[in-house]
Amino acid sequence: MTVPDLARRIQDRLPSTLDLLRDLVGINSYTGNRAGVNQLGRLTAERFAPLGFTAEFVPHQNSACGDHLVLTRPGTSPQSIALVSHLDTVFPPEEEERNGFRWQPEGPRIYGPGTIDIKGGTAMMHLALSALAEADPETFQRITWRLLWNSSEETLSRDFAVLSHQRLDPSNTLAALVFEAEGRPAGTPCLVVA
Repeated sequence: MTVPDLARRIQDRLPSTLDLLRDLVGINSYTGNRAGVNQLGRLTAERFAPLGFTAEFVPHQNSACGDHLVLTRPGTSPQSIALVSHLDTVFPPEEEERNGFRWQPEGPRIYGPGTIDIKGGTAMMHLALSALAEADPETFQRITWRLLWNSSEETLSRDFAVLSHQRLDPSNTLAALVFEAEGRPAGTPCLVVA
């Protein structure tokens, strides 16, 4: 696989990735909207299923919050990579409605609840894994993939941290990558590290 080949595969998948993002943004997943968070979790699981992922919905310790989502695709080796994101967003349904927060393409940008924080991260996870599965199936199949979504990231809770520690084997986890956007301070790309 060459870099231009991978870039082409990613570019070819961009329209379907944007379709996925539009569908994700269309669901209100305010932290306090348990039904919306769970609906988003089910849609996310459904979209990753064709890549071989099975879903586990883990009830939050706070019954007012939606379920955490864990997707797993066993590999042929014990080595794993974790991809971490969250399902909840910050705007209640009535605030989205009142302010017209919705899917809004404007030139090269797309606005809407969660396009950056965090539904864009979920779309990026799907894009990267889809491209890898096609471009380098041997590597994709060798790794055990564990994808974890926090249902209440916008609040303070140790619930998801406990779940993550339970699901990730430190001796075989090669990396845990967080798919939270960085916002480009001063227009310069940067890496979120905390």
